[in-house]
Amino acid sequence: MHNHRVYSLLIILVAYILVIDGFLTSTRISNNQIISNKALNNNIINNNNNNNNNNNNKYNNNRLFKLYNAVSDELKDTASDSSSSSTATEKEMIDYGEIPSKLPSEMGVDYIPLATSLSLGNYEEADQITRDNLIKIAGSEAVRRNFVYWTEVKSIPSVDFCTMERLWLQFTGGTQGYSVQKRVWEFEKGNFDRFIRRIGWTTIENGEERKLKWFTTPREFIYEDMENAPKGHLPLTSALRGTQLMKAIMEHPVWTDYDWKNYQDLEW
Repeated sequence: MHNHRVYSLLIILVAYILVIDGFLTSTRISNNQIISNKALNNNIINNNNNNNNNNNNKYNNNRLFKLYNAVSDELKDTASDSSSSSTATEKEMIDYGEIPSKLPSEMGVDYIPLATSLSLGNYEEADQITRDNLIKIAGSEAVRRNFVYWTEVKSIPSVDFCTMERLWLQFTGGTQGYSVQKRVWEFEKGNFDRFIRRIGWTTIENGEERKLKWFTTPREFIYEDMENAPKGHLPLTSALRGTQLMKAIMEHPVWTDYDWKNYQDLEW
């Protein structure tokens, strides 16, 4: 009778170990179950602490402890992989380089705010700063009225246009900027409607094409997913008073006086 009871207890103990073993194995299959694994680890630790008081369960204790170590090692490997992925992402974010130490301006404009916004990937803020800077470099009258007449564009120093453009090209990998828009403008032979369509300033609504709206919520222009934005999508230039301002910017000599396709070779 005594032997039968011992035998029954042994069967129960073995079954218990196999159930725990099977459960641990299933939880190790997917990397997406890290939270569940952590909870399981806690249960295993508790089981170990309880079983330490029972000398008859040494085998069970040792096996559970080995299983716990295996799961812990797997969790460490997963965390290490996640850390490596995060580091790679951070490296990708700084591939465009650092803010240049020299940001020249003939109009006394501080281009650090623009450079900072672009370097941080805050393209909406950089877009607004660019329009504000355009007013500043257009002269005192433009600053007084807070917008630029198209006739004032020709007097804008090339140095200031160059500084802003190099920053846009540097921190967008050469996909955004006035010089990029200039190439599209020439490709479309100065046709404004085709130009804005190609750089993504229009959309189709109810089967008809319309211009994107400014200052809406959510934003209609692209500021977040710049990798998939059309080339030349930014910076924005208002055409509320007509297309002459856009045309004047595109015809400024700075876009033909420099080799903007090889902007990385230009000296500051």
